[in-house]
Amino acid sequence: MKTLINQQPDKNVDSVNLTSKFRFNRKYDSILPRTSMYFNRISTYFHRTSMYFHRISTYFHRTSMYFHRISTYFHRTSMYFNRFNIFPHNLFPRTSMYFHRISTYFHRTSMYFNRFNIFPYNVFQRTSMYFHRISTYFHRTSMYFNRLSTYSLLIPLFLIFTLLPFQSNAQETLNDYLETAAKNNPDLIVAFNQYLASLEKVPQVGALPDPQASFGFFIKPMAIVAGSQVGNIQVMQMFPWFGTLKLAKDEASEMANARYEVFNAAKADLFYQVKANWYQLLKLDREIILVNENIELLESLEKLVMVKFQSPATSGSSTGSTGSNLTNTTSSGNMNASGGGMGGMKSAQSAPTQTTGNMQASSMSSGMENKTSGLQDVLRVKMEILDQQNKLALLIDQRKTTEVGFNALLNRDQNISVEISDSLEIQPLPAEKLAIVDSILANNPMLAMLESEVSSYKAMEQKAKKMGLPMMGVGLNYMINQKREGNTYMMNGTDMVMPMFSVSIPIYRKKYNAMQSEARLMQEAGKQQTIGLQNNLKVQYRSFIQNLNDAERRMNLYNEQEELARKTTDLLLAGFATTGTDYEEVLRMQYKVLDYAFKYIEAITDYNTSVAMAEKLMNSVNK
Repeated sequence: MKTLINQQPDKNVDSVNLTSKFRFNRKYDSILPRTSMYFNRISTYFHRTSMYFHRISTYFHRTSMYFHRISTYFHRTSMYFNRFNIFPHNLFPRTSMYFHRISTYFHRTSMYFNRFNIFPYNVFQRTSMYFHRISTYFHRTSMYFNRLSTYSLLIPLFLIFTLLPFQSNAQETLNDYLETAAKNNPDLIVAFNQYLASLEKVPQVGALPDPQASFGFFIKPMAIVAGSQVGNIQVMQMFPWFGTLKLAKDEASEMANARYEVFNAAKADLFYQVKANWYQLLKLDREIILVNENIELLESLEKLVMVKFQSPATSGSSTGSTGSNLTNTTSSGNMNASGGGMGGMKSAQSAPTQTTGNMQASSMSSGMENKTSGLQDVLRVKMEILDQQNKLALLIDQRKTTEVGFNALLNRDQNISVEISDSLEIQPLPAEKLAIVDSILANNPMLAMLESEVSSYKAMEQKAKKMGLPMMGVGLNYMINQKREGNTYMMNGTDMVMPMFSVSIPIYRKKYNAMQSEARLMQEAGKQQTIGLQNNLKVQYRSFIQNLNDAERRMNLYNEQEELARKTTDLLLAGFATTGTDYEEVLRMQYKVLDYAFKYIEAITDYNTSVAMAEKLMNSVNK
């Protein structure tokens, strides 16, 4: 049964076998990379050697330059002495000759070093160039073999992608579909955008009130001590009580955390729906395979029944003739033994005639009965085949409906075919059964959402208390003055600047008290919602355990029953092939085999769906 359940549909192409058909010989496939590595090492060796000689040539070149500079220095010194020789030539002839010889000695020394510089530099430079060319040659050779070895790997891949252009979707697994759903599902995108929108609330509530600016002018200048005032400009900034803005930001942040937990809950629910549809598709695929195999078995059984249907007429006629001959022979022997006589002759003639007639009648009646029962068997098996074909059409239709729902969760074209590459296997639990309830109460996103809301209402209560305290304002008043004739005051016409400070007086306390009472009531409501949700989650956990245990029992039961039914069917088929009896029992047991296989597949699907529900409640998909 497990082999049958894990069987893959025939439409999936074995790409591994196809790759092996177009793969190069393993011997040459291993020689090319090794050869390329060998030449690469040789080229690296020669490249390092060329670098070594290049360094040597550079060293000799620098040495030659150094001696060239020394020779130039000595040459310039000799020229200096030659110039110096002009002046003291008549006064100190021996001294000038001495310096001239010294200069000639240094000049020859410089020429010697210049000549010495020519040979080693050119030799090592040419040697380094020679090794560099060798290393370049081997490097190009290694690159050629590397390309050749790469082509030996690319050719089978090219053939695979050329011959199998429509098999890319078949390689997608459940994790790939979950990732696609997380990126494309519109409901999940809505929840995430709502979370991002709630984050934008934080800087809004944490900002100061907008400053106020006012400007006034006098239609007729007003006479004051400092002249005539023609206008007034005033700017004021109000500040809430200390800590009010921080509490407002904390409130908005907690509400944003609550929206994030709503997003996590939507994501967990989406993943659960994708997995449930995936397991349903796996179930339908395996059921389609079972129905097809059952139809093939019934068609084989139909051929066997047709053979049995055609055999009774021939065997009945031959049996009747054989029985007549045997009866005639026996009667003749009795007549000869009696020694003659009319009485004996009449009795001998009447006996075989009566016996032959009885045998022929019985053989004809048995042949008709066998023929009638064989025809019934043929019609019955055709009815079963038609019933299974109708069931197959229903399963294909159900798969198409489930496929459309699966594509809707992924927000893609509903006509895209979903290729199932996985086998129907039992999924492991994310934790031990006894530890699941604790994990649910600790990680469930809806509980975390309610906790964030309660924290937000606490911050709201503290903010309401702060809002009941005075607000302070700081401002500046700028008065525009003109000179007034006849005013001898020294500040006549000077503009005036006046700092300002204001305080609000929150004397209407009802609204602040109501805000605090609202926050406390919302806290209490959130706590009660948390208790109710915890109780509901415990009930869901108990229901999950019940479904899980029931699925385990059904898997064990139907697996054993299917094995026993198959063995019974094999025995009945063997008996029917030899005796032609118990045909109805064969059909009944074959129906039981199919029914037990369906129930076994359904039990596995229910078990995996229960595991997916546990992952949803534990929020393990977001860990």
